[in-house]
Amino acid sequence: MHRRAFKYRLYPNIEQQHALAIQFGHARYAYNWGLATRSAYYKEHGKGLSFYELKRMLTELKHDPEHEWMKGADSQVLQAKIEDLDRAYTNFFEGRAKYPKFKTRKGTQSIRYPQRFKFEGNRIYLPKVGWVKTVFHRPMEGTPKNVTVSKTKSGKYFVSIQSEVAYSTRQHGEGEVGIDLGLTHFAILSDGRKIEHPQYLRKSERKLKRLQRRHSKKAKGSHNREKSRVKLARQYERIANQRKDFLDKLSCQLAREYHIIRIENLNVCGMLKNHKLAKSISDS
Repeated sequence: MHRRAFKYRLYPNIEQQHALAIQFGHARYAYNWGLATRSAYYKEHGKGLSFYELKRMLTELKHDPEHEWMKGADSQVLQAKIEDLDRAYTNFFEGRAKYPKFKTRKGTQSIRYPQRFKFEGNRIYLPKVGWVKTVFHRPMEGTPKNVTVSKTKSGKYFVSIQSEVAYSTRQHGEGEVGIDLGLTHFAILSDGRKIEHPQYLRKSERKLKRLQRRHSKKAKGSHNREKSRVKLARQYERIANQRKDFLDKLSCQLAREYHIIRIENLNVCGMLKNHKLAKSISDS
């Protein structure tokens, strides 16, 4: 058995959007509070707080008269954020990530429900939010274990359902192949095949420049500036989706055609220091 995620689009109404905003904001506060508490405790005592100690302190914080407003969020959503913080510290100590940073409302917002979610037709039930319209564009498999609700910078809502499914064996080809990544061509295979570069960023540069110019001319804090920000974010999101679709299809095709795939190791961060090729490298 292994866990697999199924991502679907959510369409909450105005009231549900307000309820989700409360969940996002309270969860973000719990994460930032936990990060500040752990950092201050380490500076004062020379050792860190454990995951269970922080969860107990969070429960006590909710009973504090000054923080009673935190009861507006689902308790398991807040605890899940403390788990995320603990995982961020683990990744930092094991060298997989940098020191955790405080979260802001400007980026992608997300919350996780480990329990008490339900499905019915084309809807999903989220605690303290209600039944939210969902587009299940493909069937969900396995046993759902948790759901993660996210809101992108462009204002779109998604739900990712993590399910436990059985491993499936798939047919794959024979032989080996080596892949050389480049800029003129996206990849050149050792058998002579060349994969053209889609250049999604280059093709969208004119539209991005136009949207950025319009956005810079809007008054800060105005409604029109917010609308232009959403348009710009949607364009960047479209480019990211194009890249992801291209990579998913290409990697799936190669995995089916070959038994062994060898790819070169590249120091991308070091290559980006070449400012003449940085944009092309990033686009690749």
